[in-house]
Amino acid sequence: LAITMLAVLECLGAVESLSMAVPAMEFPMHMQALGSAFMAGLALTVWGGINIVTKLGLLFALVVFYILFSFYFGLITAPHHVGDPLQEQWITGLSTETFSNNWASHYDSEN
Repeated sequence: LAITMLAVLECLGAVESLSMAVPAMEFPMHMQALGSAFMAGLALTVWGGINIVTKLGLLFALVVFYILFSFYFGLITAPHHVGDPLQEQWITGLSTETFSNNWASHYDSEN
């Protein structure tokens, strides 16, 4: 119920903004007509989105798993940094030293 009320308020805000931006489009009952049109558009968008996600949910899940696999595979197989740290400072590989250096906050209150 709260989400429905939020959608109604968002539509009313959009109608009021549109009325202020284009005052020439005002007509009797324009707030109700435009609000209903916006709500119908939102309902169709949500219904269509749910249908698409339902039909393509497995594909989306496979994409997420592929991205996670690629991230961790790249992290594990990255070369360990040996030598001058200024030469290749962005490729460190998976190590406890890198983990401990990045664990704490790097916030500086003076900047």
